[in-house]
Order: sequence, then structure tokens, then C-alpha cells
Amino acid sequence: AAPVVARIARDMGILTVGIVTVPFNWEGRKRIQQAAQGIEEMRQAVDTLLVINNDRLRDLYGNLDISEAFAHADNVLATAARGIAEIITMTGTVNVDFEDVRTVMSGSGVAIMGMAEAEGEDRAIRAAEEALASPLLNDNDIKGAKYVLLNIALGTRNISMDEMSEVTDFIQSQAGSTADVIWGYCTDETLGDRIRITVIATGFNQNEIGSSLEQRLPERKVNALDADLPTMITAPITNPLQGLAQQAKAPEAVSNEPYLKPVEPVAQVQPRLAFEAEAPTAAVPSAVKEEKVVHELHENDLVETPAAPVAQMGQPAEQRPQATTFTPAEHQARVEDRLAQMREVNMRLRTPGGLAEMEREPAYMRRNVVLGDTPHSTDSNISRYTLTEGTNEMGERQVELRRNNPYLHDNVD
Repeated sequence: AAPVVARIARDMGILTVGIVTVPFNWEGRKRIQQAAQGIEEMRQAVDTLLVINNDRLRDLYGNLDISEAFAHADNVLATAARGIAEIITMTGTVNVDFEDVRTVMSGSGVAIMGMAEAEGEDRAIRAAEEALASPLLNDNDIKGAKYVLLNIALGTRNISMDEMSEVTDFIQSQAGSTADVIWGYCTDETLGDRIRITVIATGFNQNEIGSSLEQRLPERKVNALDADLPTMITAPITNPLQGLAQQAKAPEAVSNEPYLKPVEPVAQVQPRLAFEAEAPTAAVPSAVKEEKVVHELHENDLVETPAAPVAQMGQPAEQRPQATTFTPAEHQARVEDRLAQMREVNMRLRTPGGLAEMEREPAYMRRNVVLGDTPHSTDSNISRYTLTEGTNEMGERQVELRRNNPYLHDNVD
């Protein structure tokens, strides 16, 4: 009856969303086939279909009792329905209204939904990762989605711009550059310091849910270790030693990897030169007169060289330069100050106005460096007058102050 009711509602122009569960594998192949057929009919009758695989509860909660397993399956079903309803009904700072939901879910086929909560350090990115990696969904890969609906619910602790940027960048990278991500965030006081992220992805090109439902778990073989199993000999052993020898000779593994072949050194044979040595002749030592060198030392030539300073090993500790030490609190304050400056520069670079302002303002003004009055490049420090020594009419030497003009001479022709 569910496909019939869904088809009637869709024909009336109502946005129809179906949420179905896949039976456990131990419920039997017959029921799984019926579920696959019903899911296929529901997919054709609704705008969006959310499929939750009950058998993945084992991955999250382990070996549960049957009653607990069905209780968890109902809880997951209620959580998915509540997540879609909260996106539409809850009023937030950036609202995701019903038209956004209609744009994402209208005629989109099978959808992928994930929801997760996190708190503490890196809560935003951890909640986004857990929402996409939830084992309760039939598929958790949103690659290739056409639309992605992202809703962030906050408690008493607000979200920062860095956390928001991390979440949106992560969702965009997982969905692909062509996906249209519609996001919003609201406030829920019951969350406290936690953050809740809901992701709904639709518009996939291929849906392989039917094939995944028909897959069966591999048969398990259970062998009791303490059971006495009879040993059956099917063929006689002709020669035990020969069999052992054949087993011992395993084929050598031939490696196709390149290697360096060692080059053996080759001894080079040098030709021997034969020659006849003449009879040695006695060398007559020549008498060499040694010249006597006399150095004349004058007192004026003596130049005293100052001795190099010798470092004293026993130099007191007060004269040695001491390294600057900081307390842990001062070091943490310096690190936080540097991080704040880097964040400020990054935020200014992300905006066109901040980048243009940094290009117009010189670096020394941004660093509050005060420059003194420096001379202009056209100003010259060379004096226009020159002191010269000359002779007057009486032949006496005197100092004159002359203009420094090489093109004019005192003696005019």
C-alpha cells in the first residue's frame, strides 16, 4: 500500500519522501527479495527515497539481541525522519526553507543521509566526518551528487568562521566541485556544547541498491578443533623420500626488478720497457761558494705588533651574554599573539578589499616603523665651494674659497 499512497501524494504535487529499511540477512532470502522489489516500486513512486540497511547495525553495535536489534533499527528510522523534519521546521540564523528542500529532493531518486553529533576540540570536522561515515546508511559515498543539503544545529556554544569553513570545504571536497551545497544553521538549546550536522545528498546518476540487496553473506565453515576427524588416505605413497625431495626443490623466484650487476675489476697489463743502462760515472762535486747574507737591523724599522686578546677561561658569568628565557605562560602568550596576527593577515588576504589595502600600504607602515627625515634622491651632499691653496700678487701662499665650478676659471681670457 505504501507505493500506492506515495504515488497519489506525488500526483497531487506534494513532496514525497520515503524512508525504508532493508531486512537483516538472517531474515531469509525470500524476505530480502521481497524488500528489493518493494524498494524498486517505492523508488518510482516517491521523489526521494532513503534506504537504511539494518544489517549494518552489527558493524556499529556488535552482536545484539533480536529485540535490541529491532529497537535500534526503529531508532535509526525515527532519527532520519526527525532530521528531515527539523531542517524544514526549525528556525535558524541561516534558514533552509521548504523550497530548498524541494529543490534538492524533488525527483532526485535515491538519497543519502547522515547525521552525527560531536563536542570538544575539532567538533565540527569530526561531526561532518562521522555524518558521512555512518554505517547505518546503505551507502555513505556522496561523490557525484548533484545537490547536497547541509544543516548545522548548535547549542549554547556558537560556531566560529574557521569551523564553518572546515565543514563546508570538507563536504564540497567529498561531493565534488560540481555539487550544489545548500547550507544553513540553527540553534537548539538542548545540545549544550555539542554540534549536530545533518547531510542529505541527492541527484546521483547510478543507483545500485537493488544489486546490493540481492547479495548474500558468504557461507561460514566452522571446524571444531577438539573433534576427532578420521584421516583418509586416497593414494598410496610410492617413495616417501622422493616426495620430500620434490617438495624441497621449490622453483626459484625470478625477480624482474632491475639491479646493478657488479663489475669485476680487470687488471691492466702495462708493457715493460727494456733499456740498457750505461755505466755510472762518478760525479765531480763542484765547489760552490756560499754567499754570506748580512741583515742590518735598525731601531726605526721595528714595529710593535699588538698582541691578540686572549680569552680568559675564568671570565665571570656576569660579563657573558645570557640567553633570553621565557616562562611557559609568556611563551604561550607569544605563540597566541603570532597566531592571531597570522589569522588577521589570512582573513585580509581572502577579501578583495583587504588585498587591495595591503597593496596600497607600504610594509613599514603596516609594521609601525617610523622613518626619519631622509634626503631626497635629487638632493646632493657635495659642497658647491672648494678650499684651494694659491699665491697672491706678492707671491705669498694663501687659502682661497672658490666655487666648485669646473667650467669657469678665475683668469678670464
